[in-house]
Amino acid sequence: MDREKPESQLNYSDYSILAVDDSDINLKLLVHTLKPLGFQVLTAMNTEEARTLLATNQVDVLLLDVSMPGQDGFSFCKELREIDRFNLLPILFITAYNRELGFDEAIAHGGDDFLHKPFQPKELVAKIRAFIRIKNLQDELLQQKKKYEKELVMARRVQQELVPEKQLEWNGFSINSVFHPLMQIGGDFIDAWIEEDKLHVFIADCSGHGPSAALLSAMVKMQVSNLGRSNTLVEKVKTLRQQLEKILPEDFSITFFYGILDKKGNFEYANGGHPPPLLYFKGNVEELPGMGPLIIPIELGTEDEFRSVVLEKGASLLLYTDGATEITDENYNILGEESLKKILKEAVESKEDILNFSLEKILAHSGNMTHDDDIALMVIQG
Repeated sequence: MDREKPESQLNYSDYSILAVDDSDINLKLLVHTLKPLGFQVLTAMNTEEARTLLATNQVDVLLLDVSMPGQDGFSFCKELREIDRFNLLPILFITAYNRELGFDEAIAHGGDDFLHKPFQPKELVAKIRAFIRIKNLQDELLQQKKKYEKELVMARRVQQELVPEKQLEWNGFSINSVFHPLMQIGGDFIDAWIEEDKLHVFIADCSGHGPSAALLSAMVKMQVSNLGRSNTLVEKVKTLRQQLEKILPEDFSITFFYGILDKKGNFEYANGGHPPPLLYFKGNVEELPGMGPLIIPIELGTEDEFRSVVLEKGASLLLYTDGATEITDENYNILGEESLKKILKEAVESKEDILNFSLEKILAHSGNMTHDDDIALMVIQG
């Protein structure tokens, strides 16, 4: 069945119409009007019969009377709109109700349009044709949506391989990460690995959401993976900037934080426009100082980018993307850095899993509604 042809080429025998009216004469008139055009016409004299036909047949347009024995047409329409399958079913009321009042009631109860009895056959056919045209467009969009969602699921599986959640134990430190994308896939990148007997941690946030940001994220991972193993942090970051600034599309940007921890607890790091990680130690939470520019397709100075700190035993370091602090509640109030500091302090002192505790608190700020951005978190715990 081809339902994507222009209206002038539509074969009306492909479309089924259900007419519901307690008057046999009215049903015969509808059949007489529509069958010669090729429409398949089903009829029902009450909502109970209509319910059975809808359950067992593909119906493209529903013609519905209002005043019928038992359940009336308005309440039946409202009932159908609460069922996903019939949420977009075109429903046209045909009734002797007062024209103005009838139209208002029809729309209020979920109907799409209204015809006053006695109706003009040409007007009825015109409305049905319009419904079919709209329904075909809706069906096409739904098919594209399903295809897109299927591709997103596949892309999510690929990204999970590119950005796996890490659980490492190294030199008395435990490292855990989580990625919570806004969509199936997102633009945050987070990783931790051992190189030259040192712990490397990296977190980045690519501008945008969804597939475009995910592709940027994959590009960042590829560039990070290709950095020379024997290079210093300064050399690694310089190379990373040069490579990404050359290939980054206009109007896109990347923030990042790159840290290297040695066995003595010395932690050297570079912050490229990224939210400063939070360091918990002995009941206090502070931001790691130092901030260079984010990565964009122009050269910028990086004088304040490189810093170092000692991570003592008992310290906890939280790396995060701005989706964590910019998540909003129902009144559009953001969580903010100060609240995230309190969450980290509470998480550490609760003796529970810091990562899961923090993520639950962050999402709770929005009432667990859909958040506005990807969220990536990493905890390094001494």
